[in-house]
Amino acid sequence: MAEAMRIIKAELGPDAVIMSSRQVKKRKGFLGLFSKKELEVLAGYEETVQFTPQMRAAQEAISNVQAAAEQRAQKAAAGPSNEKLGQSIDEIRGLVERLTERVASSPEQSPDRRYSRDVLEIYHRLLSHDVEESTAQAICTQAEDIVITRKADAEDVVRNIVLDSLGRPHLIEPVKYQRKTVMLVGPTGVGKTTTLIKLAYMLVYQKNVNIGVINTDSFRVAAQEHMKSYCDILRTDMLTVYKPEEIAEALDAFRNKDVVLIDTAGKVSDDEEYRQEIAKLVEMGNIDEVFITLSASTSERVLERIISNYSFLKQYSIILTKTDEAPAPGILLYLSRVSGKPLSYLTTGQTVPDDLIEVNPERIADDILVHV
Repeated sequence: MAEAMRIIKAELGPDAVIMSSRQVKKRKGFLGLFSKKELEVLAGYEETVQFTPQMRAAQEAISNVQAAAEQRAQKAAAGPSNEKLGQSIDEIRGLVERLTERVASSPEQSPDRRYSRDVLEIYHRLLSHDVEESTAQAICTQAEDIVITRKADAEDVVRNIVLDSLGRPHLIEPVKYQRKTVMLVGPTGVGKTTTLIKLAYMLVYQKNVNIGVINTDSFRVAAQEHMKSYCDILRTDMLTVYKPEEIAEALDAFRNKDVVLIDTAGKVSDDEEYRQEIAKLVEMGNIDEVFITLSASTSERVLERIISNYSFLKQYSIILTKTDEAPAPGILLYLSRVSGKPLSYLTTGQTVPDDLIEVNPERIADDILVHV
């Protein structure tokens, strides 16, 4: 389905809607018994035209010319010269045709007319790497102005715009003789607890940091046992709190730790009670850093809604999980532009502790701009 979604968005655009899907077998071999199952997806979209002020002005001009034509035709019809009438109509018809061509070539209607050849080639390259269409348009429109005014290389300009959009990753950096508190939040099912364990391994074995773990998700007993077993392997302490008011006491018990990692329950971000609980944990724990954990397999529209729901958090960074399930790098650029926050870590699989990497903006830019 992930591959089907990529193809659908590339062919039909981000507004395409899946109408139905089913598994089918290609009829091969004896009665098709040994044929491979494939996914058949029926998708569609309703094409709409976005009218800009320039287009509306041109259309209004056309209407005015047509109205003037009718008036002149009526006056001429009352006069003696049909030859002058024909000339007037021909002149007006030519003017209407020229105005119509201007509307048809409006930059809002066709990227082919909006961008120079080099920028247009990069625009299609961005789309092929699953960069969301409006994001690709914003980047290329900005690049086109710079290329024209500064006579700069189009690819170099776009690469710098992409790097500027991605920003610099915000990583967990321990401060000597100071305790740092780090909280992970995010929807259910994104792999938040597994990601926290990977971060714990990184801090202990790569940075030689003394850590503590606090679990605030008291509803998933299996998750607690899972985390406790890893903490035993790491030889670090773990505490569980059952309400936000207990977070300060738990942190006080870890006052000699270098970094304290705090896991939270995964819930739908639309839940107002959940948002209030997270806000209370941040306030009562005086949390230093918050990381929103999101899944790369989530659609752009859902990601945008989640980011909007977490707007009550003034400062946060992003960890993107399951990037192995959505390998196209465009989602990384989309997240950066929608949230305005730095991407910090990516998870590339379920293996602990290996499948965790720090975000490398230069590598992402290279992947986004590579030729298909």
